[in-house]
Amino acid sequence: METEVNGNQPLLGNYQPKKKIILLLITLAVSVTVLVTVLIVFSSLGGEEELPTENPTNNSTNIPSPKENEDEKEKEKEKEKEKEKEKEKEKEKEKEKEIEKEKEKEKEKEKEKEKEKEKEKEIEKEKEKEIEKEKEKEKEKEKEIEKEKEKEKEIEKEKEKEKEIEKEKEKEKEKEKETDKCEIGEEDKCLTCEEGENTCASCNPGYKLSDGKCILNYSLKAIYKTDSENEKIELIKYFGQYDIKEMIIDGEKVDSCKEYTFPESGEHTVYYLLKKSNYKDLTKMFYGLTKLVLVSFTSLFDTESVVNMEQMFSGCTSLKSINIQPLNLTNVEKMAGMFSGCGNLKSLDLSNLDTSNVKDMSFMFSSCNSLESINLKEFNTEKVIKMEGMFSGCSSLKSLDLSSFDTKNVENMSKMFMADKSLVNINISSFNTEKVKDMSNMFDGCSFLRSIDLSNFNTENVNKMNDMFYKCRSLRSIDLSSFNTSEVTTMDNMFAYCSSLRSLKINGFNTDNLTSMQYMFFKCRSLTSIDLSNFNTENVKRMTGLFYECESLEEIDISSFTSSSKEDIYIFDLLPPEGTLKVNKDFLELIEEGLPKEWDIE
Repeated sequence: METEVNGNQPLLGNYQPKKKIILLLITLAVSVTVLVTVLIVFSSLGGEEELPTENPTNNSTNIPSPKENEDEKEKEKEKEKEKEKEKEKEKEKEKEKEIEKEKEKEKEKEKEKEKEKEKEKEIEKEKEKEIEKEKEKEKEKEKEIEKEKEKEKEIEKEKEKEKEIEKEKEKEKEKEKETDKCEIGEEDKCLTCEEGENTCASCNPGYKLSDGKCILNYSLKAIYKTDSENEKIELIKYFGQYDIKEMIIDGEKVDSCKEYTFPESGEHTVYYLLKKSNYKDLTKMFYGLTKLVLVSFTSLFDTESVVNMEQMFSGCTSLKSINIQPLNLTNVEKMAGMFSGCGNLKSLDLSNLDTSNVKDMSFMFSSCNSLESINLKEFNTEKVIKMEGMFSGCSSLKSLDLSSFDTKNVENMSKMFMADKSLVNINISSFNTEKVKDMSNMFDGCSFLRSIDLSNFNTENVNKMNDMFYKCRSLRSIDLSSFNTSEVTTMDNMFAYCSSLRSLKINGFNTDNLTSMQYMFFKCRSLTSIDLSNFNTENVKRMTGLFYECESLEEIDISSFTSSSKEDIYIFDLLPPEGTLKVNKDFLELIEEGLPKEWDIE
């Protein structure tokens, strides 16, 4: 429909299109506003900030709504949660690191345990070796005992033979008495005159006729025994510078000699007449002469200048009788090993000998395993310095009285009574030991010794006491409370194998300088308690096997024990299943191996 237009009417048709345009613009503005709002909300939900528009058209779009505030709070909470999660992750990582460290520590501990096991194996091997060695020693000793028994049997056989020979000799003498009596006018035929008789024109070998009397004419008489005809034997080992003036063998004068061939077997008598000499040494004079049976000296044997008699009769295994009473020993200084190895010698009389200047008596009677009695009355020992092994191996000696001994200058008593396995009684109450430094093995192997009094012993200078009472199997009590052990460095095996020992007093021991005490109480199977709380072990380096096989030991006090060692110390083995141990904690960690689990620790 068309409208007419004139000059006075308004143009309505033109107005309507303008109105539409305005409405469209308003709608567009609203749409833009809504779109901006949506974008702001969307950007807040997406966690990203909306960059401000360059020309904001409406200030109301920058004011957050309540929902937006809540959203932002939730976002902050979520951020905090994420931070906490990150912290937890970091903690977990730290825990993992700690776990790894612990695993590494465990691996190191396992390695240390393996090392300890290897050490234990090595120690066990050493123990086994030591045990094997001991077994071997015991076997050797058993073999020696068997040999000694065989020797004893042989000796008994020889004794029987000797008795038979003596009987035959007695019969022969009786016949001689009946047939060889001196008749008047036939004195020159008599050959049986004794010293001092004047009814005969000739004398026995070794004597000479002087003013109608038979007088002594020999320095030394010796008897030898041969086993076969035409046997050549050694008569004298070493004669020094002594000159033989005369020599009579089986009644006939012969040229002086050191060896001789006897046409017949049996016993042979040799007389020696020596010139006077100023020689000072008789060392090994009869050394190792196994055929020598008897030696008898007279006053004509000049020993006034002799200083050394070491090993004079050593190794004379068949020697049964020695007479040295007539000898002048005033200047003798050395008697070491003088009678050692005289295995057939049963008795020895050394009384009234002047030994006032002797300094060395070490091993003097060693291995005289048949010696049953020895007379040492008035035996002067005031200058003696060495008594080491003096009576060692006197396995038949049952009683020994040394109460007359003056030992004020003695420095060495080690092995003095070692292997005297038959010794039951010993008197050493007069011993002055203030200068003694070594007492190791002193009573080692005195297996029948039942009691011993050492209360008079002064041990302030002693530095060695190892094996002192080793294998004293019959000793039931030992009181060493008076001992001063401040200088002692080793006590290894000191009471080992004292299997009957029930009481032991060592509460006065000073162990400040002690360095080794291995197997000190090994196989003390009757000992029930021991108190070593006074022991200082700071300097002790070896104490393996200290209480091994102490089967009755139920109370042990080692509360003072310490050790600088970080390695395990093996001191227990085969103890009773229950007992009480007093020990400090640090030391306990080193010695737990071998200790029964049921023991109480204090």
